[in-house]
Amino acid sequence: MRIQFVSHEAVGIEKAMDHGGVGISQRVVAEGLARRGHHVELLLPSDKEWNNEYAGVKLRGWKSDRRRFVGIFRNMKRQKQLAADFAKGDSDAFTIIPDVGCVSWPYPLASIKVIKFTCTHLLQKHEAQHDRPNYLRAIAEKLMVPRANAFFSISARTADVSAHLFKIARDQIVVIPNAVDTEMFRPPENESRDPNLLLYTGTVCEKKGAWETVAALRILEERYPNLKLLMIGRNGVDYNNRGDFIGRIKTAFPDTCHSRVEFRGHVKNDELPSIYQKAAVVVLPSYYESFGRTTIEAMACGAAVVRSDSPPASEIISDGIDGLLCRTKDAEDLAKKIDTLLCSPELRQSLGAKARKTAVTRFSVGVVVEMTEAFLKNLLDEERRCNDFHLS
Repeated sequence: MRIQFVSHEAVGIEKAMDHGGVGISQRVVAEGLARRGHHVELLLPSDKEWNNEYAGVKLRGWKSDRRRFVGIFRNMKRQKQLAADFAKGDSDAFTIIPDVGCVSWPYPLASIKVIKFTCTHLLQKHEAQHDRPNYLRAIAEKLMVPRANAFFSISARTADVSAHLFKIARDQIVVIPNAVDTEMFRPPENESRDPNLLLYTGTVCEKKGAWETVAALRILEERYPNLKLLMIGRNGVDYNNRGDFIGRIKTAFPDTCHSRVEFRGHVKNDELPSIYQKAAVVVLPSYYESFGRTTIEAMACGAAVVRSDSPPASEIISDGIDGLLCRTKDAEDLAKKIDTLLCSPELRQSLGAKARKTAVTRFSVGVVVEMTEAFLKNLLDEERRCNDFHLS
């Protein structure tokens, strides 16, 4: 099969293999499909046009026009051309687009257009229950999203909400989870974790539960005088779009941040495994997620994970079996669950071992690639049956 994956994140050439969670998820599955003999391209916006190849996947950067209005139409024209170039007249080619980039893609494409539900603007507003959506983005998504040829989603929760928002029959949305490279993300060879290290990975912002993470540390610091927190991720904003969220945290918890918290900023994806391998507990208390890729990265590294119980957490973690769930937006309950793990090295080790098994059996690249391949083959068979019916 000919399969074109799209990333929505604009990157420079030097960052082509290190974009965000959606882009990384596209890349690892693209590489897996290439290993199975498919012709695969990863298309991503960049600062200039370029072509490369990595792990059997053709990497194609295209220079997007970032002007506010004119750029939209120029990009639509260029994207249509890129999809047609890839398909090369082959109506059986696929273009898989994350929903966050779909509103600028023209219809129809030369290839079979598949939307991967991850985090549309409307879904984010629905899950946050905080603000009215941007009027123009909402209209664009309402008009454009349902017109794709097929859909799949990274979680059942995201599929349910997307079906509701876009008036799509739920049985038309197949669930294929995000994948993690379980060879790259793996437990340490010897159990050398720092028993006093908590780890937070993700944008340091309100929705990711960064505030609750530091508040929980503040609750625990008297009982655990050597406890430290490492926060990996760029500085974010709150729901009122006020920037410098790290600054807000430092102002609210000055002593704790000064002596116990390290804000390290962005870390390249291939450097993350060694960090996951050192942490006693990985804390992921988001208010909501479409999936939560960092969860399966930590689990693949055999870490003891505490995640908030907002959907779709229970689709990934079985509470008390391969991780712990805490109440969302509840720093005291988060501190309680962290305390439970800090008190018991045996529990941390048991949960971590089972977490690794879950990651390998449910979220490894091989498993997700097989699901993706089966989905596309079934879609191709349906397209052919429809074409045969119309011809007859």
